[in-house]
Amino acid sequence: MIPTVTFIKKMFNVFNARFFDNQLPHIDIKLCRTKRVFGKFVYIKGGCRDLPVRIEISQYFDYPQKNVEEVLIHEMIHYYLCVHNIREKDPH
Repeated sequence: MIPTVTFIKKMFNVFNARFFDNQLPHIDIKLCRTKRVFGKFVYIKGGCRDLPVRIEISQYFDYPQKNVEEVLIHEMIHYYLCVHNIREKDPH
């Protein structure tokens, strides 16, 4: 599947409820055409606290819906850690 903003926002809400107890505030969702990554969590380094900006998912790839969902969950984990000011020693 080629992801759409509508699909990603819908699944963000589903996963936010299922895995994150609705603790994640809504965040801007963007689509990109990069072939370097499937998705990324974008934030601004903010001194003692990083500031979440958006989640980007690539439309370059046509891959199974399950993979799109896994990429979104992965980026949501980064977002969760940022919101709760939990530092990642190794981001992956």
